[in-house]
Amino acid sequence: KDHFYLDELKEISKVIPLVIFNTGDISPPVNLNNTIQIRTFLHPGENSKWKILIPYPTKRRIFKLRDWRPVPKVGFMGQIPKFSLGSLISSPFPSIRHPIKSSVYLSRVLAISKLKKIDAKIESDIVVRDSFSAFHKNSNLEKHTTEFQQQLNECDYILCPRGFGNTSIRFYESISAGRTPILIDTNGGLPELSQENSWDKHILRLNLGEDWSKQILRDWESLSPGDCYVKRYIVTGK
Repeated sequence: KDHFYLDELKEISKVIPLVIFNTGDISPPVNLNNTIQIRTFLHPGENSKWKILIPYPTKRRIFKLRDWRPVPKVGFMGQIPKFSLGSLISSPFPSIRHPIKSSVYLSRVLAISKLKKIDAKIESDIVVRDSFSAFHKNSNLEKHTTEFQQQLNECDYILCPRGFGNTSIRFYESISAGRTPILIDTNGGLPELSQENSWDKHILRLNLGEDWSKQILRDWESLSPGDCYVKRYIVTGK
């Protein structure tokens, strides 16, 4: 049945271009010519040609303005998956060339380890869950959701490592709350913004190999003059 379906699509694509929504956590390869894919992320090392990135669908979070203060606060609340083949490599693009960027386990373990070692001039709030909290079968879903919203209210930066797909739900949740997401750069791509705008005005991109304390404090100090901090929160929250 699947082969018949693919054969039909191949024939159609010879006549007109196809738009394919390929937005799951796995986002398997589409081996069809004359197609445009709608995606929420790219895999590490994947070519972006003929792919349009859109935001990951998430629930909006409550926006609460904070005042700039000398010591920034960075938060993370989420799961580190158990060590397994599935968490160690991504599917369907396990990449020898990108072993860390392709791994939800390694990227999260290393990112949280870096966050625990940041400078004393930066406050951190790290809560590691045993499982993914957003499942409806989670008996503590309401409690965990409230705790996450409280962390968003009380932090200036939110650590946003990749999930099993090379994107992060919390990245867009942090933006909707007006917070600055710390995006761990795993080549997942982001939706295109207008020419006069730039993601780097609203987020902080960090690599696992660089000095996080230096980068966070540099960004924080850049927000101290006048209403720079307030402007980022208001524009990001939109």
